[in-house]
Amino acid sequence: MKIIVEKGERKKEYKFIPHSLVFSADGKRLIFQTNDDKGWFTVFDGVESRYYQALHMSHTVISNDSKDIAYGVRDNGKWAMVVNGIIGKSYDELLPFAPVFFNKHNEITYGARDGAYWFYIVGSKASMRFEGENQLREELIRKAKERE
Repeated sequence: MKIIVEKGERKKEYKFIPHSLVFSADGKRLIFQTNDDKGWFTVFDGVESRYYQALHMSHTVISNDSKDIAYGVRDNGKWAMVVNGIIGKSYDELLPFAPVFFNKHNEITYGARDGAYWFYIVGSKASMRFEGENQLREELIRKAKERE
């Protein structure tokens, strides 16, 4: 267990999950993932999300302006992205080890599989279809570099 300290005040203790801490660009906001005997959840600025079957450790992000958050969840046997507390469309799989980011319009951008195909997702729309995950991963890397 680790203790979370916020502005010098001792808060609730949470189980530490390696690689789950994400700080905002200005260092003022924090989101992390943890679990207890009821399931998996995120904590953002001290506020706990609801419980999920699982969380996707590599899909937790805070927008560059620190106003928006997103994280991957498994719920009812499917994967989805939660953006600012609202769960999005469900997919069979979220693309692992690939960039997940907010674009210049603060729309979440990621890859997901629905059936046999992989899709490039921007906001709530699937924009491009790929037959292989490596092609999609390369496209996400290219798009992430474009926004730098």
